Formats: sequence, structure tokens, C-alpha cells
Amino acid sequence: MKISRGLAVLAAAFAAVPVTANAENESYFEYEQDGVVFECALNGADGTITLISAENLEKLVKLNVPETINGSRVAAVGSNAFAGCVYLEEAVFPDTVTAVGSGAFMSCVSLKTVTAKGVADVPEDCFFACPCLEKAELSPKLEKIGSDAFFGCTELEMTLPETVTEIGANALGFEADPHSGSVVPVYGFLIQGKTGSQAEKYAAEAGIDFLDPDNFNAGDVDGNGKVDASDASFVQVEYSRLSTGIPAAFTKKQKIIADMNRDGKTDASDASDILVIYADISTSEK
Repeated sequence: MKISRGLAVLAAAFAAVPVTANAENESYFEYEQDGVVFECALNGADGTITLISAENLEKLVKLNVPETINGSRVAAVGSNAFAGCVYLEEAVFPDTVTAVGSGAFMSCVSLKTVTAKGVADVPEDCFFACPCLEKAELSPKLEKIGSDAFFGCTELEMTLPETVTEIGANALGFEADPHSGSVVPVYGFLIQGKTGSQAEKYAAEAGIDFLDPDNFNAGDVDGNGKVDASDASFVQVEYSRLSTGIPAAFTKKQKIIADMNRDGKTDASDASDILVIYADISTSEK
């Protein structure tokens, strides 16, 4: 993470920066939706529209972009187009939108969900410093995630398809340490994907938890490669913590591995199931 990016984040919190347009090929116009005025660029070469920026941002809580504006297809979002939209909580783009510029949603501190199923390439800084972002539903054929694309998105949960071939530095699972200012992995961050994929490689190199949801050792909570009484004990302790109101200690990965009956909870039933597996294994080994 470049030191100068901290200044960029502060600047983005106050104003979105429009992309540079070629005067010979593009013309500008404004489009209003629910009191929010969007500046758009119409590409004279192919007749598509790029969303450049927005005004009256205090009214922009949910962004629902139409497939067409004035009969022209909305195809792209410009660099920094919605940066600093602090009230924005949800953004939904039609499949016609296939390109998003760098820093497009930088510092959208209230943003929780994004749906952009036509986007297969997430550029650098796209969702930089969006701490509330939980879900980003992108193309099922997602290919690239640029450097710092989801930096500081500490609540994000993502399953990456095998089509991903490139993940940039600090793209997922990293944040700035508030004390030292250095870049550190987000504790308990989890990336899901296929074993042997680029997602697994990135997670391993970054020191971030990885899980193949279709291929993991259920019950192996302590990660030692076997299911035994120790795992059951871990689950019992976690269950006791939760039952008495003490904050959970399990990481996201441990929660999934410990949830033997897939009811979304960590409880005594899971510990019991683990002990049954342990007993079966112990018996078969004799």
C-alpha cells in the first residue's frame, strides 16, 4: 500500500473525481434518479454510457443502475465515480455493466452489498476502505482482482471461482494496523474456492485462511489433520463461551469446520458428532 493512498482516501471522502473523456468521441449529459444527479458520458464510437460521478450524495443510499439510459446501454463505471459516497449501502448493476474503474467505490464506508454480475475484472483500489462490505456478487467467470481492490474490507466473505487467474498485492484480507500503520492480514479472514486454484495460492502466500467448501475435513477444528477428542473439546469450550455471552473465539473457517450438522451454530450437538467420528476412527484403527 502506497503512503500517498491515505491522502487519496481522505480526498475521496469529499468528492468523486470524474474520468477524463475524449472530447471527440464522448459527450456528457446528466441523468436524475430518486433525487440523485448522475453525470454520464456517451461514447460516440459504440453508443454506450459510462457513469462518471454523482451529485446530491446524501440521497444515494441504494444505487440501482438501469440497463439503458435514453435508449443507450450502460456499460461502465468510471474511475472514482462513487468514491466517498458515505451513505451508500447497496449497489446493484445490470449485467450490461462489464467494466469498473479503479477506486470506483473507494471509501464508501457504509457499503454492505454489491451486485455486478457482468464484471469479470476488479481493478485496483475499487473497494478500498469499505469496512462494512460483506458481499460482492461479481461475474461467475471472474478473472482478475487488482492490487488493494478490497483492502480494508474486513467483513467481506468471498468464494472465488476457478476462473480467477490473477490476484494483486493486498487485494483481499488485508488492512492497516491502527497502531503501527503497517499492512497486516485481517484476523480470521476467510477465502473460499477450489483446491489448487489461484485463490488457494494467494491465501497461502498471504497467510490467510482458505477453505474448499466441497473438500475439507469436517470436525478438524484445530487443523492438525485428524478428528479427535481435542476437536470436541474445542467445540465445547466455544459453545460455553457463546452460551454465557462471551465473544466467539472461533475464526470463520473454524465455525464452518465445527458445524457438523450444518445448522449454522456451534453447540454441544457438534461436539457429540465429532466424538462419534473419533470413536469410529479409533475402532477401525484397532
